[in-house]
This record gives sequence, C-alpha cells and structure tokens, in this order.
Amino acid sequence: MEENKGSDFAKFLPTILFNCVKEGLFSEDFLLKWFKNEIEDIDKFFFYNASRDAEFKKAVGPYLETLDEDEEGEKETA
Repeated sequence: MEENKGSDFAKFLPTILFNCVKEGLFSEDFLLKWFKNEIEDIDKFFFYNASRDAEFKKAVGPYLETLDEDEEGEKETA
C-alpha cells in the first residue's frame, strides 16, 4: 500500500466499472442514474462524500456518456 500511496488510479476506473457491469455487480441503468444525479437522497448515505463523488464522476464520465449514447441509440432503433 505504501508503495502506491499518492498514485493516481483514476485512469483504471472506467475499466473497473465496465467489468463490474459485465459481472452483474452494477447495472448500466443504475450507473447512468447515479451519473445523472437521479438517485434520490444519495447524500443521506453514511459513506457519501460529495467531493469524492464529483471526482469519480469526472474520471468515469466519458465511459458513462458512451453508455448513455448507446442506450439512447437502442431506444431509437427499437
């Protein structure tokens, strides 16, 4: 742990989220609702931290925007 202290692992977050969705730990729908701030009272959860939430959203934003575009494209072709 000490060897990696101060390292920036944010570049790995989209890959981690992709694999979490692939393995069924999170749904794409849940992640998109979280990204769009559509989860009610999330700030009431004990572990919620607004600063970290914003940093995480910034790091995974491009991946989730792609998911959102894919989902919207599927709705249009259906």
